Amino acid sequence: MNHRDPNEVESSDRKRLVLLSVFLSLLFCLLIIRFYQIQIMEGEKWTQVALSQHQTIATEPFMRGSFYSNMAIKEGHPGGEQPFVVDVPKFHLYIDPDSIPEASKGKVADFLLRLFAVQPSSDQEKKLRGEFFRKSRSRKIAVWLDRETRGKIEFWWNDFAKKEKIVRNALYFVSDYKRSYPFGTLLGSVLHTVQQEKDPETRQSLPTGGLEMLFNSYLKGERGEKAHRPLSEPSSRYGNPDRRA
Repeated sequence: MNHRDPNEVESSDRKRLVLLSVFLSLLFCLLIIRFYQIQIMEGEKWTQVALSQHQTIATEPFMRGSFYSNMAIKEGHPGGEQPFVVDVPKFHLYIDPDSIPEASKGKVADFLLRLFAVQPSSDQEKKLRGEFFRKSRSRKIAVWLDRETRGKIEFWWNDFAKKEKIVRNALYFVSDYKRSYPFGTLLGSVLHTVQQEKDPETRQSLPTGGLEMLFNSYLKGERGEKAHRPLSEPSSRYGNPDRRA
């Protein structure tokens, strides 16, 4: 019977142990190098990738500057400062036609037509219905809606989308500010006004003349941005004004 030399066995085991140690050391070094590459060299890149999966950057509407009465002109002038022009929060209504099933588009259009009191067979009705059947992911349906109207639409849509199994953001609102003049035309020739449509790139109001144009560099605001997470459930505190189809 052959017996291996104990020294030879010990030497063989030692070689295996050295090779295993070297392999584990190299593997550990590779992990450190990869960690340094991801966390340090490419850290900014992967941070942006991670953020893009959980949030988007939403553009915030901004207010234009206002004009106020000068209380120092007349001693004992009653009341506080009186605004001559203010920005009022408004909302634009959009739809995502591709996310609304064909069978539901007519029902949504009927609801909005009744809410906006659009005359049947009018050009306005044909235009609104046509927006639902365009191949698009974003179509503007209505502009400058107040909070009450938005609340009515949200309440109806919340219930309708759940029943029809439609994604909630197939109908959504974009916030904005609309110029308002408490004194109407009384100061119109002095203040003038701004165009209803804003600059599509900067979202700045475009003055037509008067003090609005003269002091435009001081009055115009700056666009803001913020991280935006998925939308929460629409508010239902406005009640259901009428069960619109």
